[in-house]
Amino acid sequence: MTTTPVRAKDIVIHTNTASLPPGAPLPFGEIISARFDGANQIVASVVMFDGQRADMRLKRWAFGWSRGWDAMPGGDISLENGAWQRVFRDDLFEGFAA
Repeated sequence: MTTTPVRAKDIVIHTNTASLPPGAPLPFGEIISARFDGANQIVASVVMFDGQRADMRLKRWAFGWSRGWDAMPGGDISLENGAWQRVFRDDLFEGFAA
């Protein structure tokens, strides 16, 4: 039986796409690098929607892959009306009493 090798880059794309609403764009436009870090992690560097570089880490678990950001210069991101934008922490808590 022959198995098809799975590329780290393909897993990064699939995992990010699966976490978005249908038809939503990925938050990054380019994957600079994606590599396995052992058998259960992938480390990837990407160019975000606004041209800034970010680093993500995917970890394998029982139901697939989870994603987290190791570094995201420029601030947090949010998908608003079908487009990605930067969201700053002060904006996240607007309207909440301290």
